[in-house]
Amino acid sequence: MYRHIVKMRTFVKRENIKIPKTRIFETYFYNMNPCVLDIETTGLSGNKSKIILIGILIPHSDYAEIIQFFSDSKDDERDMLLSCLKILKEKSIDYLITYNGESFDIPFLKKRLEINGIDDELNFYSYDLHKFIKYFSDIEKMTGSLTQNELEKYIGISNLRKDSIYGKDIPNLYMDFINENDDICLNLILNHNLNDLIQLSRLLKSNIYIDLHGAINRYGFISKPLSTSITPRISRNKLILFSDNLLIDKSFVYFSESSQDISINIDASSKNLEIIQPLEEYNGFLYYDLNKLDYLPEIYDRLSFEELDGFESNYLILASDSQKKYREINFLSMLFFEYVLKKYELS
Repeated sequence: MYRHIVKMRTFVKRENIKIPKTRIFETYFYNMNPCVLDIETTGLSGNKSKIILIGILIPHSDYAEIIQFFSDSKDDERDMLLSCLKILKEKSIDYLITYNGESFDIPFLKKRLEINGIDDELNFYSYDLHKFIKYFSDIEKMTGSLTQNELEKYIGISNLRKDSIYGKDIPNLYMDFINENDDICLNLILNHNLNDLIQLSRLLKSNIYIDLHGAINRYGFISKPLSTSITPRISRNKLILFSDNLLIDKSFVYFSESSQDISINIDASSKNLEIIQPLEEYNGFLYYDLNKLDYLPEIYDRLSFEELDGFESNYLILASDSQKKYREINFLSMLFFEYVLKKYELS
């Protein structure tokens, strides 16, 4: 069933599946390389338990490549982690797609990297589908539960799952594999992880139920040039862009004497970035004059500014009577951030 390609127990498969995409999702993740990720562990604590399997699914134009890094013994975890990181970098991955990954998979991986003495912060944008659905859709009201299995039922893909075990069975199966070298246990573990990856990729069709504009405004958008997430905010008639996980070699500070001009503060030591741009207000409308920006056709046309509800004669309305327009705020933030990177040569 699997093609075993290296001694370290790395398994590679190709599946004839495509990740579902929506126009809104593609707008925010245009030209980005995703990776679906799921891990299997010996327990729930990253301090006490180990990772025994890291599964990643990398979509291509007409198929998905699935790579599973399996810990053949209790001493293989470090090599497994390093091998996975190497592939993520070789494939130029921009963001990770997980299900409840920010509560489990990501912190668990970071703790095991730390314990194994691996200097890598796993600095990828995290698209945790569970979090986006829980806080920016009404699905939980319909299902009563947001386990992956329940969501699969709701979306109508539960019949496509081809494994017979649960995640809670993995630790005992792994111990049976270690003690008895039982290939049946190995294949059960691999197949469960494989199905989790494939089903999670299919679950991305649930993006149609998510208020993605609101979610991106809360959790930020990806800056590909800086390999970080940028979070936009409107506060006191100012557009504020910030990040606290910036990987950049040098600091940069710019302040203008004019209270209406931009300010930039990048601190390489703390990994913090803050850009503040004052906005204009008139008659209850908060807006920005797009004429102040150099024309960046690639991003301006891709985001279709002139089709936005808040676009009026090259002005972009961001809020009306204190009601924020999240799509307009996000799109302006993406355009404005690209403008700042180019003008001040920050990328």
